[in-house]
Amino acid sequence: MIRNPQLGSTAPQLLQLESQALQRAADTLNEACNQTNIDIQRRACKDVEKQLQDVLFRNKQPTDPFSKVVYQQLLKNVADIFEEQNALWSSLKANSNVSSLESEAPKPAKPASSKSLSKGLRRFFGGQRSSPTPSVKEKTSTPLVKEKATGVKAVTPFPNPAIFTANITKLSEFPLPGVNEPFSSISQLTFCLSLLCLAGKAGASLPPEFEKMLSLNQQKWLTEIACQSGEQRRIRSMSAGVMVAFMDERLKYPAMVAEVTYLAPVLDRDEYRTLLNWIIGTIKSSSLMEMHLLEGLTAMLQGASSGYLRAGDLVSILTDLNACYRAVHKPSVEDVYRLTSAISHVLDAMVLTNVGGLDRVALHEPLLEYLRELCSHKDIFIRYQGVRAFQALLCISDDETKAIKYLRRTAGTLKAVSTIVSGVKSVDLNSIFNGFKDVKKDLDDICDVITNVYDGASKLWETGEALKSIKDGFRFDRKRPWYPALRIADDLIKDGRLLDFKTFIYDAPFRMSKEFQFGICMGLGRIALDSEWDESTRREAVEFLIDIYRNDNVWDYHPAISEWIVSILGQLGDSLNASISGHSSEALKNLAGDGDSKKQAQYQQYLNTSREVVPILAITRTIPSSTLLRQAQGIPDVESEISRIKTRSRECQNQIIYIPVQAKASLQAPDDQRFSLMDKVEEFLASERQVLLILGDSGGGKSTFNRALEQHLWDRYEEGGPVPILVNLPAIENPEKNLVIKQLQNLDLSKDDMILELKRSRTLILICDGFDEIPESHNLFNRNLFNQPGQWKVKMVISCRSTYVGRNYVELFQPLDRNRTIGGTLFQEVAITPFSKAQVQSYVRLYVDHYQPVWTVAQYLQALDKVPSLYELVTNPFLLMATLEVLTPVDGVELDIELNELTRVRLYELFINRWLERGEKRSFEKTLEPIARRTLRELSEEGFAQRGLNYLKRLAESIYREQGGNPIVQYLPLSDKRSWKGEFFGHDEEAQLLLEASPILRSGLQYRFIHRSVLEYLFSCVIFEQCSNGVGKTKEGDHLMRLQHLVKETSVIDFLSVRVPHSHLFKQHLLSLLERSKSSANNKGACNAAANAITILVQAGVPFNHARLQWIQIPGADLSHGEFDGALLHGADLTGVTFRSAWLRGADFRNAQLTNAVFGEMPFLQLDCPVYCSGFSPNGQLFAVGHKKGISVYEALTWTPLGTLACDSPVVQLAFNPLGEKIAFAIAEGWILQWDLGYEEADESWKSSGYIHSLTYSPLGESILWISLGSIFLNGHIWIWDTATGVCYRFLKYEDIDMRGVTFLPDGKQIAVIDGERTIRILDLESGCTTSVLQQSSSLLTARLLQCSANGQRIIAGSGNKILVWDVSTGGLERTLVGRSECPDSEFILDLTISSDGVQIASCGKDETVRLWDARDGSCSHILRGHSTRVTTVSFSPSGQHATSGSCDGTVRLWDTQSSHVKPMASRSGFRAISCSAYSHTADKVAIAYADGVVELRDGQTGSDCYFQWKHSARIDFMSYSRDGRYLVTGTEGDLICWDTVTGLCRRSFEGHKRSVWLMTLSPDGHTVVSGSYSSAGLCWDMETGATQIYHPHEREAITCLAFSPDGRQILSAAADRSISVWDREKKQLVFEAEAIDHDDRISVVAMSPTGIWLASGGNDNNILIWNAKSCSLEFLLRGHMGTIVSAEFSQDEKLLATGCMNRVVRVWDVATGACKAILEDFNGGVETIIRDPVRSGVFHVVSHSEKNVCRWVIEPNGDGYRMNWCWGSLDEGRLSLAAVHTEGSKGLSDINRRLLEQRRALEQ
Repeated sequence: MIRNPQLGSTAPQLLQLESQALQRAADTLNEACNQTNIDIQRRACKDVEKQLQDVLFRNKQPTDPFSKVVYQQLLKNVADIFEEQNALWSSLKANSNVSSLESEAPKPAKPASSKSLSKGLRRFFGGQRSSPTPSVKEKTSTPLVKEKATGVKAVTPFPNPAIFTANITKLSEFPLPGVNEPFSSISQLTFCLSLLCLAGKAGASLPPEFEKMLSLNQQKWLTEIACQSGEQRRIRSMSAGVMVAFMDERLKYPAMVAEVTYLAPVLDRDEYRTLLNWIIGTIKSSSLMEMHLLEGLTAMLQGASSGYLRAGDLVSILTDLNACYRAVHKPSVEDVYRLTSAISHVLDAMVLTNVGGLDRVALHEPLLEYLRELCSHKDIFIRYQGVRAFQALLCISDDETKAIKYLRRTAGTLKAVSTIVSGVKSVDLNSIFNGFKDVKKDLDDICDVITNVYDGASKLWETGEALKSIKDGFRFDRKRPWYPALRIADDLIKDGRLLDFKTFIYDAPFRMSKEFQFGICMGLGRIALDSEWDESTRREAVEFLIDIYRNDNVWDYHPAISEWIVSILGQLGDSLNASISGHSSEALKNLAGDGDSKKQAQYQQYLNTSREVVPILAITRTIPSSTLLRQAQGIPDVESEISRIKTRSRECQNQIIYIPVQAKASLQAPDDQRFSLMDKVEEFLASERQVLLILGDSGGGKSTFNRALEQHLWDRYEEGGPVPILVNLPAIENPEKNLVIKQLQNLDLSKDDMILELKRSRTLILICDGFDEIPESHNLFNRNLFNQPGQWKVKMVISCRSTYVGRNYVELFQPLDRNRTIGGTLFQEVAITPFSKAQVQSYVRLYVDHYQPVWTVAQYLQALDKVPSLYELVTNPFLLMATLEVLTPVDGVELDIELNELTRVRLYELFINRWLERGEKRSFEKTLEPIARRTLRELSEEGFAQRGLNYLKRLAESIYREQGGNPIVQYLPLSDKRSWKGEFFGHDEEAQLLLEASPILRSGLQYRFIHRSVLEYLFSCVIFEQCSNGVGKTKEGDHLMRLQHLVKETSVIDFLSVRVPHSHLFKQHLLSLLERSKSSANNKGACNAAANAITILVQAGVPFNHARLQWIQIPGADLSHGEFDGALLHGADLTGVTFRSAWLRGADFRNAQLTNAVFGEMPFLQLDCPVYCSGFSPNGQLFAVGHKKGISVYEALTWTPLGTLACDSPVVQLAFNPLGEKIAFAIAEGWILQWDLGYEEADESWKSSGYIHSLTYSPLGESILWISLGSIFLNGHIWIWDTATGVCYRFLKYEDIDMRGVTFLPDGKQIAVIDGERTIRILDLESGCTTSVLQQSSSLLTARLLQCSANGQRIIAGSGNKILVWDVSTGGLERTLVGRSECPDSEFILDLTISSDGVQIASCGKDETVRLWDARDGSCSHILRGHSTRVTTVSFSPSGQHATSGSCDGTVRLWDTQSSHVKPMASRSGFRAISCSAYSHTADKVAIAYADGVVELRDGQTGSDCYFQWKHSARIDFMSYSRDGRYLVTGTEGDLICWDTVTGLCRRSFEGHKRSVWLMTLSPDGHTVVSGSYSSAGLCWDMETGATQIYHPHEREAITCLAFSPDGRQILSAAADRSISVWDREKKQLVFEAEAIDHDDRISVVAMSPTGIWLASGGNDNNILIWNAKSCSLEFLLRGHMGTIVSAEFSQDEKLLATGCMNRVVRVWDVATGACKAILEDFNGGVETIIRDPVRSGVFHVVSHSEKNVCRWVIEPNGDGYRMNWCWGSLDEGRLSLAAVHTEGSKGLSDINRRLLEQRRALEQ
């Protein structure tokens, strides 16, 4: 035997003796942990330390191998116990200020109020937070450094200051019932009982501690109830009623168990024990393990009050749970978790109540064995629960004495060790293996060999390796301090002491323990999932988890903990709470790159591994229902009915292919500003808004989305929450009355008591589909009195076709608030956008997966890619489905037409044919009766599809004739069999066969087409056939064009208009209807037919220029975008006709009826100078304009001038006082003046020290405030003047701070200013001190604009092309709105304003547009165009219905914010941004350059044929033709390319400029190109050789424009210094040089007459100069244009000069006199090219283009004047064109429309 040199004993004896000593030390330590007295624990720590030192003193380092192994393990065991002793000692020191401990480990003391706090109230914490309690120390000094047993230092940093910043000391605000009012939920009853318990403990008056916890409403309720004993008895008896209802239920659903056990903390002792015994008995007697009962038992144990549980109860429960486990065969992972969780809570309760003496053999040992197995379970959730339960069980003693326990443990150990020693001595591997096996079995509690030791012995046994393969690993199974610490942490969470919880776990000396961290993460996961915590607390819990994951240096790195956190975050991402789910999912994504490569690999491995994980949702309790409470109160159980409706909804859902829908803020918002519609609906439901309108095209996916939304809401439905109800509006008769009740009756819910209870207790989410399909349009929300007192509580989502809405459509959806006034913030709208290419591809993939067609996904996509126009068609979801149906081969036969022939009408035709053919095939496959089989054969022989089509057409016609187009037909077999419905839905065999094969859906007794557009197509087919059959084949009285007014049936109009170009007979019939109406003034049918006919013709693009339409009767027709130049409409009935964006120049409206005619535009104000500022009076009746010459006041809306005050300097700021009787304004020289509108002059003035940047009145008008800026903006002065006395009573000066904007807050006592530190300050006017600072933003560095909404909720600031929006209440930056700047200058936004309700923001800037924004979601709702240059001012009317904008072009435009929502009926050309255009001098070619770098060469006469298409790498900025039109040069910023227009080939490209090329021209002969960049030199390029020649026409400044003389010998140019020169190419010298000092700005164009006598120059100053080129003298200065001159051309005879500018105007001048001979307006865009006609003198060809289209015009003499004739191009520009309109004798022309015609100079007198 090997002997120990110190003791002289053998190794087994050493092991036995020292193991006994170590066991005694461990027992001492464990007993100390169970003590509550700190002194006893301190003495125990000292005793253990002495015992360990004695062990180390007795044993020294041995030399023999085996003794070394034993000695090393001995040292390891000593170190383990030292670590536990140090942990306990450190915890004692950390909590030395605590006099006593509640349980096994140190615990922060609770505040006095929480000691007697009812457990029932703990769950209702969630209100205000307080500072930490004094007993918990905040970390304010240097971090602690703690030595671990291993010698590694672990740093404990400061706790994250942004997480759990305070304890929650106030109960959540909870609704409390009145006397004898029913309880709405079990939570409300529990809360009330908890308050009664609190009052019972506190006596008559509440202590101050309790009063602080309660809100005023809660204190008031408690005071009232305290004096009403009867009400107290009623409340307390309700818990017994719930228990009785529970006992009487035959089936105990999980929600019911959760409901009754939710009451456990507030039940009295007898009730509690009755319920507890019932649950225990049910679990014991159940043959199956009912997990919901286990959860109920767990909830009861957690909510038990002191003294409610008995020792026998807990032992009995534990015994039964042990038996349950043994009885279950192969339990699932979830079952194991729930069972273990229940056992753990029982053991926790036993530890808390000091229960012991468990039967070791029957209970204690089996449970230890069971839990020991779970400690190594593969699932981390179960593993943690097992470890925790194991620790709890170690704290509970069994019935075995210490002596017996000692003998039992040591006997087997000595035997096993002896076997090991003898095996080592004889190298007997069998003995070693068996000895280790015995040691593993017998030393589980004292000297257990850990797994790697046993594995080492097994390896030695298998491989026969040397003794070094044995590795010792003895471990003591003993109580750990982390277990009681976790119980303390749980209590802190329950009591709402979150700051104490955070401090405690950071201070815990054993926080590095893996098990402790497991428990903390579990607690944080519970907080994040528990809906009773407030949103911010739940999000902070998620942040805490992330903090633990990321800070390895703080928490030590445990791979299992990282995996645990990732698992919890992953399951939190599946939470029903959208905020928590999104926050957790985003956090999980952000963790991908954290940590080293090992940690990242582990992260990816976890995400990629599919494993069975117990959902963390199971950790939280089931949300209790209120079913039992309703039974106890005798309230109808609406929840069961709701459950039935939910089930029915799922069953009724058709299998649909749903692709997530995208939307935009409004119809006019750009399509690229998309967002998820489902997310927007979720945002709407969480807001205060009440109505959400979803607009979309026909077939755009509205109905599909509504069905998907209903299912989405049902999936997220929680008992007691809002109930989603999908309403098919056309199926409801008179939906403006009792809409909800009628829909509930359709859902078979007709019991009055159920309906009343649903109305009383629930909020409904009404998803109303098909508003455009109901016969009459009403505001359904207001007509049904939704959300009014005593009425249904509703959130409404309603869908409607975008083409259905009218000018003031918002009135049909705008809800009223509870005061029956318009609630501007209660309404919201969105518009569904067409499918993107990615969405189309996703739909195709789902279609193939769902239907399994013959074609593959690739084949479908390949077919769609072949024809680009087809892709545009299938962006509509229904048309996409129809296209895929058509493309799918039938019986191996593919579509027999070319895809490029697939128009919308053809697609519907093929789709219906395919549907009927497949229906015929299905019918033959069915088992039919003989009569039906014979009928089917007859139909097939005659052509089944054709008969079916005729059947569908007759049905569509009947639906419109009999039901006014209502698509739903209700057929009652007995009542309707003799009506028109019987023909289609009766028992006739033919009708039944055709019906089953048709695209018609049936729901009960209701029938409808699969989509409304199918009905509309079929109806259009009937109309087309009637019109194409010729006169006489259809009775005039039966003609559908006469019976139905189709203008609002826009889809029918679309289907018919497409047929016009392809059917001459149809077109002629429509024209004949117009002629017939001339003699049928009182015939309604004839008027309907004519209105329908002209609407179809206009939609088809048929021009009516100079048409003879006098006396036609077309009331209500839609002539939008029609061409009626010179049309004779004398005496016509045009009542209610829409002329939006029509061309009406020269139209004759004499004696016409124009009542309610709509021109689609408001009148604008034209001034002769730039506009700088504007504003409405507070009552909206007056409008003031500040301009270059002073200030003018007008009557709002009509622009009637009321007065003008002339000034010597431009007016740059203005403001009305609150009464609207005075205007304060600032001029550029720094003066502020006040003008009383009752007088002709300003009555007061003040001088400022600098430029006035901001000016405003106080809300009460008693003072004026402005900001003046010093030099280079280094200081700001705020002046406040008393308007009554004219005295400055406040002057605030900020040195070195750039005060850039100012606005009053609504209270008039504070102002908001932008300072130079990128912040917005709120200043108190009395003290001048800063009261608050809004969130800082770097974008404020260049801000110059500031506004506050009238309600004080939002402050906005403009900076560059950004608008920043702050929430005033929080001070946080709410959002940033970004516009699209189309100019290089960064200062894009020049002015902005916010509507009085704070909902809309308007901005304007240098891109010539006005943009409207939704302040709530940041989306750009509209882009308003009409100005020709920068827009400098914008303002809202007080009502928000109108907005005005002023521009440097001298116009002030009035915008109707309602009509701006209306979209044109249809666009006849797709949108493609155009950058520039060029027209050849031969008038036979036009080049159009698009923003994507593509140039198209088209026929100059028709504009239709595209000869060539050239692709460039960048945007084309300029183009130039040779005189013969053979060559075209295109230029980008860096390259020039010459194209041969005959061959389409590139002739030459030019490179050589060191800087960007920005202007270029081509010589008439096409041999030379001249280009210029940002320099004073130009380059001449030889087209043949490519050689360059530099010429210097200007000395210093950069060239601004270039041109060749008509003969090509000279080059004309102008420079930035306004110098003009003519360079002779042959002489290589200047032959003309002049200084154009009469130009106020740079010169933009130069031109020379054909003989070279005259030279013209035009500039950015809107002026033209005519020079004598021979004498170099100035002849004329021509004024009149209101925009930059961009083109100029002399006539062939040199008598005329035509000039074009950017504001869509061409002027013709007499060269001899300088007189303006003609003003031609309303071109579709800037007039970029003017070419003289080489043959006809005085005739000019004009090309104008906007961003959307190009048009060609001819200007020719017309008597004494000139006229413009449109030749070709798209007129769908969205702008009304008026000139020389005759209205003498017309009737009903409104004042606003008359003013519009007058200010456009359109009235011909």
